[in-house]
Amino acid sequence: MGFEIVFKNSLNSLIAMTFIFSIIGCQDPKTPLLMEPVKEAEVFKEKVLPPQQKVNTKVDIIFVLDNSNSMENEIEFLKSNSHKLTEKLLQFSQIDPHVGVLYVHDSTRYTNDPKQSNGVLKHHPETNKIQYFEKGELVSLNSNANQKYLSKETLHLLPSYFDIEVPFVARRGTKTVKGVKTELYPIGPEVEEAFSPVLAATKNSKYQKTFFREDALLVLIFVTDAETGDIPSDKLKSQPELKDVVENIDPVMLYNQILVFKKGKASDILAYGVLCENEDIECQNNGIEHPSLKIKKFINIVHEKRSAELNARVEGSQRNEKKLDQLKVLNLRSENWGEKLSVIGEAISNETILRSIKLQFVPEVELTQIKGSKAYKISPQLSVKMGDKVLEFGKHWLYDAAQNSVTLLPSVLAFKEVKTQSFSVTGVAVTMDQYAKPLSF
Repeated sequence: MGFEIVFKNSLNSLIAMTFIFSIIGCQDPKTPLLMEPVKEAEVFKEKVLPPQQKVNTKVDIIFVLDNSNSMENEIEFLKSNSHKLTEKLLQFSQIDPHVGVLYVHDSTRYTNDPKQSNGVLKHHPETNKIQYFEKGELVSLNSNANQKYLSKETLHLLPSYFDIEVPFVARRGTKTVKGVKTELYPIGPEVEEAFSPVLAATKNSKYQKTFFREDALLVLIFVTDAETGDIPSDKLKSQPELKDVVENIDPVMLYNQILVFKKGKASDILAYGVLCENEDIECQNNGIEHPSLKIKKFINIVHEKRSAELNARVEGSQRNEKKLDQLKVLNLRSENWGEKLSVIGEAISNETILRSIKLQFVPEVELTQIKGSKAYKISPQLSVKMGDKVLEFGKHWLYDAAQNSVTLLPSVLAFKEVKTQSFSVTGVAVTMDQYAKPLSF
């Protein structure tokens, strides 16, 4: 069908013709004046393999160790029994552990100020030996100053971290033995700070890239006979300014900051303590120290918040939580707390395997209405395997649609192969094609 343009007068004709020829003149010679209909875009489809993800089994463990003189026997005991914990971690080949040690800090003495009579110098003036680590600095292995933590391949070296001397010299002075005069330099903590080193370590950018892993379970184990940041009353009376020097961190503050560090996941935090009983004066350095009430409160908060986040777990997991609860504080004076390190190691291993794992893809789900109810059952299009063995949904694992996560259940630990087989999740991922609609104008 044709069309025509009618000009009313010669002036209009001239203007119109000028306009038309100017458009034609500006056009690319290859481009027609009248556009052809847009061709439908060709879609090339290629076969996409279903996404597969290995179940994460990382755990970062920190011993927060009181290296004061009163802990000499306990440190030796820890050295003799620490292998019982690591053996349990190595029992499951899937577990990827990092283990480090933090010493308590003493802000009242670790000043590196030679003018301060009780100030501990970073390096001994005569031997150049390191006398303290910076707040939050992971302890290095005696045989290798650059080795700040252990991994699976070096876990057997853990007892070497506790092969330490714990001398204490209150103030600078001299001593004469058999006519030989020796210069004495202050050494050792007096006010044991346990919370501030933990926070300092989590804020260390280097450790965030090496020791700490965002998707790992974080475990803190406090070993001390003292309260954190507790200034002896006589010292506080003569030096009230120390109150502004020593850490001022309460258990709730510590927990909240650790929770932020772990991206708000309470289930990614565990804490234990090897501490004195509240009424055990002898254990508390014959009454010089006070009960570790703040440390115990922090440990209780960790377990309470963790249990609250995991309250959707099945009965088997709840039993495991109760088991953890019974182990959370061991008696430092007990003759068998070294043996119980083995049980803690096993509990940590189990929790590392059974913890909730965030999926890196969103699976399709099937909704089935429950008979006689308005509720729907969600069935994710996932296949969870241990090696080649397909695990059963609801029996061996659960899916949390709100968190888009998979949690293995304690029933998988009954399989004998669990110690050698890795876990994986394969699924049908949701794609934008399922929701794309043609645009109309």
